[in-house]
Amino acid sequence: ISVGGSVPGGVYTDLLNGGVLNQGDFYYLPESLFENEKVVLEFDGLDTAAEILLQDTTELGRAQNMFSKYLFDITNYSEQMKGEAKLSIIFRSPVNFSRDQFDSYIASYGYEIPPECLDPVYQGECHANMIRKMQASFSWDWGPAFPNAGIWKAWRIVGWSSAKLSSISVFPKPDAYFDLASNVSLSGTLQISVGGTEYFNSEVFVNENSFVEDSFKIPEDTVETWWPNGYGNQPLYDIIVTFTPNDFPDDGVSSLTKRIGFRTIELDQSFVDDSDQSIEQVTPPYTRLLLEAARDTHQNCLRVWGGGIYESDEFYEFADEFGLLIWEDMMFACSMYPADDNYLDSVRSETRTQIRRLQHHPCILLWATNNENESALRSNW
Repeated sequence: ISVGGSVPGGVYTDLLNGGVLNQGDFYYLPESLFENEKVVLEFDGLDTAAEILLQDTTELGRAQNMFSKYLFDITNYSEQMKGEAKLSIIFRSPVNFSRDQFDSYIASYGYEIPPECLDPVYQGECHANMIRKMQASFSWDWGPAFPNAGIWKAWRIVGWSSAKLSSISVFPKPDAYFDLASNVSLSGTLQISVGGTEYFNSEVFVNENSFVEDSFKIPEDTVETWWPNGYGNQPLYDIIVTFTPNDFPDDGVSSLTKRIGFRTIELDQSFVDDSDQSIEQVTPPYTRLLLEAARDTHQNCLRVWGGGIYESDEFYEFADEFGLLIWEDMMFACSMYPADDNYLDSVRSETRTQIRRLQHHPCILLWATNNENESALRSNW
């Protein structure tokens, strides 16, 4: 073993700094966590094909979609989690995984999903369409291949004993949807406030993993309309949804807060003069700088391209703030894609994850399902 030394220093610190020794990452969980009736391991993003193990031998689950949120029920593993427990996420090579998916698809269905590989001039990886991952990471006509792997978003362990608000979907008219994860059937009070004013307070009944749908009126003179950059202001309001179960009024309260704007969007297809032209480490401050630059140069609509990723929460929050409408592609680009049950189930999970995450943003102009897939089919790329 040969590593660089430091003065002052020592053998073990030099081995650590040289990457020979690894201390690992340690996280401490309160003993009270497993007193809850439900304990869940949550990953906001795993890139991409991974196996999740507890104590090296117990498989908690698998992942195969970079754009999906994964939840693994670990309620029954309290004994294994006592003392020092080892949680491992074993990632497969995305290049090998996509090739195996390609071979498996041909063996099952007798035909391939084009394109098998990109143009050789790109010097990229093959079968990007067989894995739910950033398509450009296998190379594109503007950049090389960087097929990364890892835990690319936050993770956490959460516990609850009554009900937990999972998501909020808000529409300016006519309805709002609230996703509650509950261990049992129970009743409670749902309270909703917007901009500090309570507009809804009612008894509701929920079953396990149920949706609650309701509507309420907000007087027009109490809120202002959100406008794209250059057309008006961008007033934003916090909507706070709180569920208090009747059986657990003290420690069972669950609450979610989202920032929303009030706007409607309509498609006007009338022609506008002079408009017949084509219209690993990006930090929140840098994202803000870029979107501020778009605002300051009088832009008011940007596109999230389907060969990349669904952008960060901060990206859409800044777009809300700066009046930038977002044309949001789904992450499919320049390819045909499988339509077998396994692949479509993964896409359904991805779609639920992303639409629930982004739907409340006033900046979302529309969802486009892909980038140039129809052109690829029509032109036989």
